[in-house]
Amino acid sequence: MKVTANMVTMARIVLLPLPCALLLHGTDWQLWLCLVLFVFLGFTDFIDGYMARRDGPTRIGGLIDPVADKIFMAAIILPLVAGGAGVKYCPAWVAGALFSRELLVTALRSSVSLRNADIRTSKLAKLKTIVQMGGVGTVFLSTMLHEDKNGTLLVIGLLLTAPFLGTWLYYKIKHRNRQPPYFLLPVAIAFLAWIALTRWADLETSVLTQFIIIVVMTWISGLDYLLGALAPFRSNGLKLPDFSRLIWAIGFGALVPCLVGFPVDNKAVVLPILIALSAELATGGVDNVVVAEHRKAVSWPFLVSGLFAITFFAATLWMPEAASNAWYPWLAGTLATHRGLFAQSLD
Repeated sequence: MKVTANMVTMARIVLLPLPCALLLHGTDWQLWLCLVLFVFLGFTDFIDGYMARRDGPTRIGGLIDPVADKIFMAAIILPLVAGGAGVKYCPAWVAGALFSRELLVTALRSSVSLRNADIRTSKLAKLKTIVQMGGVGTVFLSTMLHEDKNGTLLVIGLLLTAPFLGTWLYYKIKHRNRQPPYFLLPVAIAFLAWIALTRWADLETSVLTQFIIIVVMTWISGLDYLLGALAPFRSNGLKLPDFSRLIWAIGFGALVPCLVGFPVDNKAVVLPILIALSAELATGGVDNVVVAEHRKAVSWPFLVSGLFAITFFAATLWMPEAASNAWYPWLAGTLATHRGLFAQSLD
């Protein structure tokens, strides 16, 4: 049986719960195993991309690959917000900022398709994915090795920088008539900046700065999408499907991920919120395909889902702490399973 790009992508999604659980509950060597698994699964993103270019793209591949990248990030960021791997400096707003951008861009894609236009993935968006995946890796290393006095972080940083900088220099010296891959120099500079940060900043400042860079890069690429999609809206304005998806993106993108940082037993709610967020990311991907093919969009599932998420967020904040400790995991479970009620509307 021939292994396809879609099989590799689905394998990445199916295997994600294992490193996610290790990140949440692992200690010592289990956390290093977690890092190895995440690096391996992240590398499969390049493998399935190569296979898709070799064998030709498919409709299902165009749907699940970007969704898999977003779920991959959710499986890392949400446990970090909950204190996984001993990371104490990942504020809840980081999760809200990252996933609100992802769902807003997903909503934007459907709105643009509804106007018989499309949005092409830019190099900036691809660089954003590299920064996100690499950034959470450097956060992990900064946290795990911050007490090391033997210069291990310096050595690791130089080893990570060398292949990117070396390849860029090779193109510039040996192949001046060819442009080097766009990501080589930015990634090399980012690793050098990380080396400087770990050597001259305390752990809290270092980790928080890395998260801020990830968020800023994520939103710059999102604004790039928005500026490229303004033209279709100038003539038609905003309609009900646009507003319903906007409410949905705010509810599940900006508010729900932040609840992982709520002062209860955070780790108990990571899995249901991860499932809920993954379901919404997948639904958004399906909606992109349906709207692009049929040029029509339903509004009520996104409106109801978004209002449900906002209500859930408000209720959790309103509850007394004792009650939230008892009911919060169950409410999060309800949030994780409600999406099935609306899936048939995208048929």
